Amino acid sequence: MWAEHNNFKSIIQSAWKEKVDGSSGYILTEKLRRTRKALKIWNKTEFGNVHQNIHDITAKIENMEKNLQDKWSDQVAMAIDQLNTQLNNNIS
Repeated sequence: MWAEHNNFKSIIQSAWKEKVDGSSGYILTEKLRRTRKALKIWNKTEFGNVHQNIHDITAKIENMEKNLQDKWSDQVAMAIDQLNTQLNNNIS
């Protein structure tokens, strides 16, 4: 999911380009730490809580499927398809 996103590479490049002074070991460690921090922030803002998203989408799908059992609706069926696409995007 991350590696396929448009901003992924630029987040890493931006964090890696920040100037760090010190020994080569310290510089490497600090750049890795900064990259990790930048990716955590980016992940939260870009994707939110993936586990919660999956739970919420699954609950919506289940509710809509129960409604379809009572009365068929093409609109609801299309909404379920869209939610299934969102669910697959969150899982992969």
